[in-house]
Amino acid sequence: MSISRAVCIFIGLFIISLSTITHAKQIVSIEKVIYSEQEFIDAFDGKSRSEVQRKLGNPDKKAMATRPESADQYTEKAGDTRLKKDAVEMWYYSRIVKFNDKKTYKLIELTFANDKCVNFSFAF
Repeated sequence: MSISRAVCIFIGLFIISLSTITHAKQIVSIEKVIYSEQEFIDAFDGKSRSEVQRKLGNPDKKAMATRPESADQYTEKAGDTRLKKDAVEMWYYSRIVKFNDKKTYKLIELTFANDKCVNFSFAF
């Protein structure tokens, strides 16, 4: 009985170690791709949020654009204020765009207007 118990324990430990190794390989395979500025712009300009998320993963941070308090008085002068307002959202990623061979930008902001990537900002 003790031999069969030892065999069961050995098989159990073997299965656990295999699952751990497989999980570790999956984590390593999701490596960050480092883009040059132009590669990044070409890859994501005009893309939807879902396309960007599929390639880059979840952003480090998200923010919604806010209107300044006095914006209405200026937009009324500019024209019809009954027009549909754009939905603007910013996504932030870190250290995925290089600006030379050895250094990457600390923070990258992608601005989405109505679900399309329309602007990029790179910060040191």
